[in-house]
Amino acid sequence: MTQRMPHPCRSPECPNPRLPGKGSRYCQEHRDAISYMLKPKSCQHPGCDKPKAPGRGSKLCQEHRDNAYQRQLERLRKTACFMDGCPEPKLPGKYRYCARHSAEGPQRERAQVLRRSRERQYGLTHDEYMALLEAQGGACAICGGSAQQRALAVDHDHVTSAIRGLLCDRCNPMLGYARDSIAILEAAIEYLKRNQVLIPPHCV
Repeated sequence: MTQRMPHPCRSPECPNPRLPGKGSRYCQEHRDAISYMLKPKSCQHPGCDKPKAPGRGSKLCQEHRDNAYQRQLERLRKTACFMDGCPEPKLPGKYRYCARHSAEGPQRERAQVLRRSRERQYGLTHDEYMALLEAQGGACAICGGSAQQRALAVDHDHVTSAIRGLLCDRCNPMLGYARDSIAILEAAIEYLKRNQVLIPPHCV
């Protein structure tokens, strides 16, 4: 009786066999990558690392969601600015911050939206992003440039969804236009070498 060959992993261009078991589709490496992307997200309350409470649109853990009303009463009684370390009084009405921090509100909101987008799309928390940025020296992983107003983009493998690094607004689309193909990028390098224009000495 011939031995049945195991089915290959469903991930494109992966030669590894699938894991044994009914309904298994991927090898160990790609299943671990998918499990990392689907891991439960943590509570958005500052300093809390508990998982979010179940339910669509849930942002807090069960404990902080139950105490939300009490925290709202404490915010209404507070008269100082809610920004940590700021002793200035908050603006009258429903404002939470002083005049200076209220003016900076749109910028903080954009940064918060970007953080949540990274966490939702890549499974990358803000602390993990800052650690990766520090490991790269605060610069693009390819060109080394850091002089841009926008935050560095998260570059990931489109097959495994594994995060590769942080790139600037020029290097990140470059890999996309080259379809992440090493052969295309090497051909582009050879093309530039063949057509390099030498600058005359008197023009230097």
